[in-house]
Amino acid sequence: MTLKIELVYRNNEGVLRVPPSMGIPSPHQLASTPADNLIELAGRICFDERVEVFTKNGWVKIKDLNPSQDVLTFNPESNILEWQTPINKTSRIYSGNMYCVDSNGVKIRTTIDHRWYIREYEESDFRIEPASNLLNKRFAVKKSAILPGNQVTYTLPPYNYTQTISNQFGSYGTSVVKSIPGYVIPTEQMQDFCHLLGWYFSEGYAVKNQKSAPKIVIYQNERYVNNIVETIKNLGYKFGVYKDERNDVYHISVYNSILARYLMQFGKNSYEKSLPKEVFNLAPEYRLAIIESLVLGDGTQLSSGMWNYRTVSKQLADDVQILLTSIGIATSLTSSYDSKQNLLIYNVRMLCKDEQTINLHNITIESVSNESVYCVNVPNTLLLVRSCDQIVIIGNCYDSLGAENSRSSKEYHFHINEVGHGSVQEHMHVPLQINTEYKRAWEILLCLTDRPGIHVTNVEYREGVAISLVANIRSIIEWNKFSHVWRPKDVNEELRNQFSIFAHRLCPLATQNIPFQIPFNTMFCDVVMLHSITPEQTYVSFYLSDISRNLTHELVRHKWCTAISQRSTRYVDECDSPIIHHPMMSLDQSLFQELEIEDHINEGRTIYQKVTDKLQKKMVSMGVDKFTARKQARAAASRYLPHGHFTECIFTASLPQWLEIIRQRASSFADAEIRLLANRVYDILLEHNLIDKLEEKDCPDGFGKQIIVF
Repeated sequence: MTLKIELVYRNNEGVLRVPPSMGIPSPHQLASTPADNLIELAGRICFDERVEVFTKNGWVKIKDLNPSQDVLTFNPESNILEWQTPINKTSRIYSGNMYCVDSNGVKIRTTIDHRWYIREYEESDFRIEPASNLLNKRFAVKKSAILPGNQVTYTLPPYNYTQTISNQFGSYGTSVVKSIPGYVIPTEQMQDFCHLLGWYFSEGYAVKNQKSAPKIVIYQNERYVNNIVETIKNLGYKFGVYKDERNDVYHISVYNSILARYLMQFGKNSYEKSLPKEVFNLAPEYRLAIIESLVLGDGTQLSSGMWNYRTVSKQLADDVQILLTSIGIATSLTSSYDSKQNLLIYNVRMLCKDEQTINLHNITIESVSNESVYCVNVPNTLLLVRSCDQIVIIGNCYDSLGAENSRSSKEYHFHINEVGHGSVQEHMHVPLQINTEYKRAWEILLCLTDRPGIHVTNVEYREGVAISLVANIRSIIEWNKFSHVWRPKDVNEELRNQFSIFAHRLCPLATQNIPFQIPFNTMFCDVVMLHSITPEQTYVSFYLSDISRNLTHELVRHKWCTAISQRSTRYVDECDSPIIHHPMMSLDQSLFQELEIEDHINEGRTIYQKVTDKLQKKMVSMGVDKFTARKQARAAASRYLPHGHFTECIFTASLPQWLEIIRQRASSFADAEIRLLANRVYDILLEHNLIDKLEEKDCPDGFGKQIIVF
């Protein structure tokens, strides 16, 4: 993987640049102020990592989705499912409350401000509501809808096979490749063909041996034999019926080599079966025909009149679930262990309605910190998603960051202040100047001394005293936390009031719940915001990705005038996280095979997974709720992960600090990985005319360059 580093924000320009790799909307779409958006960018998003979206290749974890893939969405105007290409995908570290629903048909966690598509119990129409409005309400969610399809024929592809031809002596022969053309199932035969597909995937298999052409065999009891035979006759296929007297089961053989060879690719045995992707393009009536035969073959009718479909193939269960969903039938997918047969059985239960009621006892709130959350933004604003094998139609997180018609930035920033997760506010810095008289200057400096997030950059004596400084937004919001008794009270209060006015102008949402008054009439100082600022007052934020935790362990040592928001191992499943190999490993690729490095990495992942699973189960058995147990288990298991695994962060620092990082890290004595990062930071700062060109030298090891900072 290649290091990614992109400039996000600089306070001497006031423009937020959102890197495409972050999956956040472009700057012209952003709501609120750039300063508010920078804070929000560092700290929020939407679904948890278990959520899946449905693509034309099947279910995909939202965290693994390629945004260029079409996903299944819901159009609330036409009340149908539609394929749409995402506008973007987002992933970020979130701190705050998660809204958790756990019922028989819906199991999902979203951020507290996530948009839900709901119908209140006494109402008839669905509408969008943020989760924060659903804490004490009984409501219904939609679980299925019709997916239109216009395919009314089905194409069976041709296939080639090799045949050995004997010569005149009979003992030798030559091999020739022969081709059998495919053909199209016409519309008038599609009902029967789809019924045959349903019977096959429930009770059939395809077989080929050396002495005969491929065929398919369907097992069925006497009750449905005539139905199957009639279907085969309507298709014009040759067939044979044999009764196994020992098991009282009929074997129905269908002699069509093209069909048999085609079906072989969808599972060699019952555990591997899956439906062809082409069936999802069929018109709804043909998808229904497949379902009808599937449930007659391997289903049980429930007292409600609906059916429960059983299979030992997880993939087939997934396919049947989405096939039912696409014809407007809601489902619940569960698994159970059959001790008699020693099998794990997957049950796809059809529900009577296309919606699911959520009661108050199904709802809980979970507080999280630094958890990775994900979302996909689509034009319809509503997605078909699945979590814990349960499908629901739900809103995407937002149309653009903080847009009023999607999720509320105001609620997000209010929550950050309410719960005290203010570290994300440290990324935004305000350059200020205090003009005062000589006799008050020492009192003001006393109020600024030893206060986190306040950096005095200059004191100039003119007719009075001009004190230049930079304050991050968190230091202003939390001003009273550090208002010690030895600070002059009136001066301290006046500074807080005046600072708050400028903070509110820059970040109206982040500072919305700061109480402040218009400055006192007896003002002894005048605070102004600097628009022409020095390098010491300039702060630059970068988005860093595809970096190792080894690198960030080095980077966080640069603590002066910095802020960092980083991906957490406690709240993210790191089992499949990639390893960021050290640049030096490219010098000898044979080491990977010689030292079996990949095997050791996989062993570490296995240990991580086993520790997580066992500790989580243990804590749940002790009465710990499952979400807390999962977090605690991951925290323990992460100790055994290599420090070379993937991470990402937003890192903000003053310009002098960036130059100090370049001086120390863009050195031939520095580690090669962080040296390459320092080189890239230098190039970007130079490109944006934030620094002058410096002397450069090649490093002896061939990785990057040494940059001489005087």
